[in-house]
Amino acid sequence: MSKILISFLFFISVQNSQAQWTLKYQTTSNENIKVSSSPDSNTFWFITNFDRLYRTTDGGAVWNLIPHTGSAFVPSGLFVVNRDTAFKTGSASVYRTIDGGNQWDLVFSNSGNEIPAVSTKNNSEGVLSFGGLLYKTTDGGNSWSTLGITQPPHAVVNSSGKGTVYGYDNNLWVAENGSGISYSSDYGISWILPANIGLTFSGPSNIFFGSPLFGISVKRNSSIVYITKNGGNNWIPADNSLGLNEDVAIINSHCWYIPDPFDHFYIKYSADSGAAWTIQLTDPAGFSVLEKSRSGNTLWAGTTTGKVFKYNDPVITSVSSSNQNTSEFILKQNYPNPFNPKTEISYEVPAVKSVKLTVYNILGKEMAELVNERQSPGKYKVSFDASDLTSGVYIYKLSTENFTETKRMILIK
Repeated sequence: MSKILISFLFFISVQNSQAQWTLKYQTTSNENIKVSSSPDSNTFWFITNFDRLYRTTDGGAVWNLIPHTGSAFVPSGLFVVNRDTAFKTGSASVYRTIDGGNQWDLVFSNSGNEIPAVSTKNNSEGVLSFGGLLYKTTDGGNSWSTLGITQPPHAVVNSSGKGTVYGYDNNLWVAENGSGISYSSDYGISWILPANIGLTFSGPSNIFFGSPLFGISVKRNSSIVYITKNGGNNWIPADNSLGLNEDVAIINSHCWYIPDPFDHFYIKYSADSGAAWTIQLTDPAGFSVLEKSRSGNTLWAGTTTGKVFKYNDPVITSVSSSNQNTSEFILKQNYPNPFNPKTEISYEVPAVKSVKLTVYNILGKEMAELVNERQSPGKYKVSFDASDLTSGVYIYKLSTENFTETKRMILIK
């Protein structure tokens, strides 16, 4: 009986373990999706070329159309803070809503035609780039000032509404004119200018960092996709779209980008930190937006004809550690096992090492990278959530420079 059960689980794992893009919405009038933003896995807003705002707060099950008030204003940038609060940007201006998009108020204006780019840390703190400078707010966007933030080493590159400023928690990155990318670990109090070998900006760009070390970038007037694995000291050309690039995203070691929707009609994907790329999704209209939720592991993509696709990365993990001494590498059996849908994987590290903990399906295809970092000696416990995986047998592997061990675990739903 047990042999029959395991064979059945193998079959299900092989057939259905891949995370997929799914069509979640289609506007009725084939509108071009111009801008989008997603603060969490359930919330996604987008605005079309008709200045129509659509939003979902339940992961795409129900969508609401919020008609604009006053004269039509098609923004060049959108940043959603939470399900009710968002900023949209146009020429030298930033508007804010606090009621889900029904009313928008002007909270920043200046002279010129540059499009500000907004990024917030929480409901109160945020930054915007404009005119080569960074502005900061500490009151939810009511006021913006250059006095509350240290300017990066070089002028911030002109923005097209998104991409020149990227941040999460206290981490903040900016693309600089005539230079590369500067990094702040204290949200703009101090700055580090990496060597930025191989990357220089002179115009609008999109930058995205999955960690302080691993980032991806595209220049809006270039076909090259750049990857850094050392915090921006070196940027390596990772792929050539043969068209002008639009946007990028990262989840763990997985990378995505979209090229110009009027020349190329696909989303490209890398499962190995940019070493190899494949076309993951195509649409005859081309993709105009690509958005990763800032909380959670969800991607959204929109097309020039109003289609919205959603992609859920199958794993969400958390890692805890203990400073207890250990004399050897140890990978323990996950507990509970079998499990549904959560389990914990414990391991021990005896010395400072670069550690990887990876989950594979039974065919050896990587399903998730749970850990990929330099860790101090100690005992570690990783929480593995397989809510979006199907029943099956999975293999998890702990590897360092001189140690590798694998074990099996069974997911039964």
